[in-house]
Parts: sequence; C-alpha cells; structure tokens
Amino acid sequence: MTVVNDVDAAKYYNKQPKKRVGAGVLFFNKHDEVLIVKPNYLEKWLWIGGSADEGEAPKTTALRECQEEIGVKPTSFWLAFVNYLPPQPTGQSDILQFLFAGEADDNFINKLKLQESEIEDARFIPIDDLTNYMHDYRARAIQTYWKNKKGTATLYMEDGRLI
Repeated sequence: MTVVNDVDAAKYYNKQPKKRVGAGVLFFNKHDEVLIVKPNYLEKWLWIGGSADEGEAPKTTALRECQEEIGVKPTSFWLAFVNYLPPQPTGQSDILQFLFAGEADDNFINKLKLQESEIEDARFIPIDDLTNYMHDYRARAIQTYWKNKKGTATLYMEDGRLI
C-alpha cells in the first residue's frame, strides 16, 4: 500500500462529491406552535434559516440566518435534528439540513425585526397545521422531530423521516 502525504490526501478528498449544507432555528412556544417565516420570493413558508457559506459551520449559519431574517440572536438552543433531504423532482440537489431548536416566551413575536428585503411575515403555527403553509418535506421534518423529541437529544432523519 502506498502512503501519501497530507497534501496529496487533501487533493484527493477535495475532488470528492460535495453536499449542500443548510441550517436553521426552530422556535417552539408553550402552545405546541413553531415560528415560521414567509419569504417575499416564494409561495410557501419556511423555517428560519438558509444555506451555509463556504467553510461556514452549521451552527454559525443558523445564528447568522436567525439574526438576518428575524433580528434575534438565540442564546439558548440545541441541535434538534439533522435531516438528509434527497434530490427533489423540481431539480433541487440533495442537502444536509441542521436544525437547532429553542423555546419562545409569549412576548417573543413582539421582539422580532423582520428582514424587509426578504421576509414579509412571521407567525407561530400549530405543528399539526404546518402542511397548510410549508412544503410537505419541511413540515414532515418538524412534525417528526416534535413527535419523537426527548429533551435536547438530537435526532437523525432522511427526507423528514426518523432513521
């Protein structure tokens, strides 16, 4: 077996297929509702989050997107789930999604400062009603997490289904 140096190993690994990475934050309130946002450029609602920048860690992405979209920097949150979303019929490539969760008090919605250039609304929605707002695969991931969560333990899913 040929032993390669670190530089040659890096060249090899850097040629391997890459996955997109996304991250976001889910805020839950005591009424079994989750905060979602309505972007002005899509028909459907989304969770707070977005794509990781080159070399950006998922937690950093989640915090940045939360600050940008709703003007809040969470101080207490945990990694709720990792979801592998396969390629979609629309042509969207596969992605690894890292979703963090936090708790929201009754006054939380009043603290939001929406990113006017991108977000037109934010609401707490009952978890059972998410399919009326979001694509099924997003709603399924949140609902799967909610039904299977155990404290701050992290779940792993594929296409929003617990594995």
